[in-house]
Amino acid sequence: MKSNFDYKVLITRFLSGEAKPEEKLELDKWLAQSEENRSLFKEFEAVWDITPGMAENIRFDTRSAWEKVELELDKLDDIQKSDDHTVRKPKIRSIRKTFFQFSAAAAILLMIVSLVMFFLPKDIEMVAVYAETTESAEYILPDGSSIAMQAGATITYPRSFQRNLREVTLTGNAYFDVAANDLPFIVRKEGASVLVLGTSFYIARNEANPAILEVSVVSGSVRLQSSEMESLSVDLTAGKRATFDQVNQSIEQEQIGNMNFLAWKTGVLEFNDDPLDYVFSILERNYKINIENYADLTGMKLTGRFVDEDLEDVFRAIAMIFDLKIEIHAEQVYIQKP
Repeated sequence: MKSNFDYKVLITRFLSGEAKPEEKLELDKWLAQSEENRSLFKEFEAVWDITPGMAENIRFDTRSAWEKVELELDKLDDIQKSDDHTVRKPKIRSIRKTFFQFSAAAAILLMIVSLVMFFLPKDIEMVAVYAETTESAEYILPDGSSIAMQAGATITYPRSFQRNLREVTLTGNAYFDVAANDLPFIVRKEGASVLVLGTSFYIARNEANPAILEVSVVSGSVRLQSSEMESLSVDLTAGKRATFDQVNQSIEQEQIGNMNFLAWKTGVLEFNDDPLDYVFSILERNYKINIENYADLTGMKLTGRFVDEDLEDVFRAIAMIFDLKIEIHAEQVYIQKP
């Protein structure tokens, strides 16, 4: 048999919208047992209503919820002590009349403090993981999701995910392989968010235009949403890419042609009758180089597959196929006709 405290916890779950169907049924049975039980529920509900949005704060914001409860407790205490009720808002006065007619008022308030502390998460310890500016890095999150971060990327997340949400913040570019789970997984990135349940995708800023965010879905599905305009969103399935223009607040989507955007992770580059200027743009992105071309590349198209090839070997093959002179100096590449 449950104790009164157990039912007070059940009431809190009901008022916060977290009660499961079987818990709601159990609460209904308990309320039907006596007028005393119903009175307790009404008292608790009255004080709960003092702090609108309490349920949301309990889930997501420990400090805000606690400060809100303390504020309302202070208000109630002031009302009880004050003889001048005209300085209080009518809503607070009516709650006072309803609530303080019960001799157990102080106990109820104490109960609320205890239950809020019970349901609020402790101070959240955040973890930040950095990828060196010269190398990519892979990392496993507490839920089993894996993240491959490109050089210079950072992931920030709580050491322990909350019971209703998995949320991380990304700066830089990264590939996510999200572990299947009933809890939503959200990636926050400047100006946008990506919501998933279990999928793999790549999220990156466009190098030519940092105001453009690109999300490429490899498996499963995701929802890309603007942080400034919640109505602006798009659902993406495997094989689709979306480009989000943060300045113009617009989203466009297209079919992914190849997986070269992941070459930094997979080591695989594939070209299928692609113009050489496109090939060079992909090489620049994946090898972090700058290419200066002085040759006429009109009509030159490449078909080929490179797996974990050194940069020199890739350019040696291109030079041989198209009769080009290619010189490599550190991160600078020069292309010209012999």
